[in-house]
Amino acid sequence: SDKKKPKVQHFRVATDRTVFSLQHAHFLGTFPGFGASHFLPQLRGAVGLYLALSGARINGVDCLFAGVATHFMPPHRLSRCLQALIDHGAEISEDQIKAILDDHSTPTKDKEMRTYPSPPTYYQRYSMG
Repeated sequence: SDKKKPKVQHFRVATDRTVFSLQHAHFLGTFPGFGASHFLPQLRGAVGLYLALSGARINGVDCLFAGVATHFMPPHRLSRCLQALIDHGAEISEDQIKAILDDHSTPTKDKEMRTYPSPPTYYQRYSMG
C-alpha cells in the first residue's frame, strides 16, 4: 500500500493580543518541553534558541516575523474571517482555508502593519538570514 499521505498545512493566526513565551524555561530553569524542541529550531534564524534560553515574551507581530504564526490578523477582521470559515461548512479544503486567511490577514508590507512596532532588536540579532 503505497498511499501517499496528503500534505497537511498548519495555520497559526496571531493578533495584536497574542503573547508567546517559554517562561517555564526561564523561571524554572528547565529545558523547553511539550514539543518545543521540535518547533523552536524551525523558527527563522536563531530566534528559537533565544526564546528557549531567555524565556522572553514576543507579541503577535514578532510571532509572524519569527515564523511562529503563519498569519497576522487585526482584531477587527477576526469575526469576518471566522464567519467566512463557518460559511464554507465542514467540507472546506485546506486551500480554501488558506485563501480565506490570506484574504483577511495583514501582509507584512501593508501600510496597516506599519502601525505595529517593527521587530525588536533580538530578532535582528538572532536572525541569521
